[in-house]
Amino acid sequence: MTQMNVVSNMFQLDFQFFELSTPSCRRERRTLRRAAGDKALEILASRNRVSKEAFQRDHRGQLQHSDVYISKSYTNGLGVIALSNRPIGIDLEENSRDRDIIALSKYLWREHIEDANEFYRRFCRMEAWGKLIGEGISANSRKIPAIGDTISHLNQKGYIFDTQMNDLFLSLAIAKPDHLPHSIARDSFDQLVSELQQRASRHEHF
Repeated sequence: MTQMNVVSNMFQLDFQFFELSTPSCRRERRTLRRAAGDKALEILASRNRVSKEAFQRDHRGQLQHSDVYISKSYTNGLGVIALSNRPIGIDLEENSRDRDIIALSKYLWREHIEDANEFYRRFCRMEAWGKLIGEGISANSRKIPAIGDTISHLNQKGYIFDTQMNDLFLSLAIAKPDHLPHSIARDSFDQLVSELQQRASRHEHF
């Protein structure tokens, strides 16, 4: 891939999945997760000719770059990091049967949701949109539509694509300038899904 160009009208997206070990110690998990994410980012930066030295961590510990946009997500045993010349948000979730989804759905959306697939699909979309707008789980991200690819909410426009693969849920949110056709954005997401499918076929856990 050629070097990403933030002023280009052509949408560019690259991504890297990576596996995670899951030790019982939370601090150790966090340390290993960051190391694995940093390694995946190095691969992305090299592949796209992005300067690794320009990456900096903000006050929240999140990586930032002056020329490209970064989003990452982790779930049990798997992580993904995405790089783009446009604002993006990515989220990857695994159905956790230890979660009280009814209580969480009431807290997040004031709705009673019993179906795990519906909950995680919606939760994943919310997280991806929250990362796109830089707010995480917020009043704004909670209110995005539960279905549909094209989003227009509080003067913010974008696309959200989502899929489910067994117990895995994946969502990608992309800022929608007027010149970004739905088909191009969808093709990028389809490539992401294809890579996830290949990983799932090689690893029974996923």
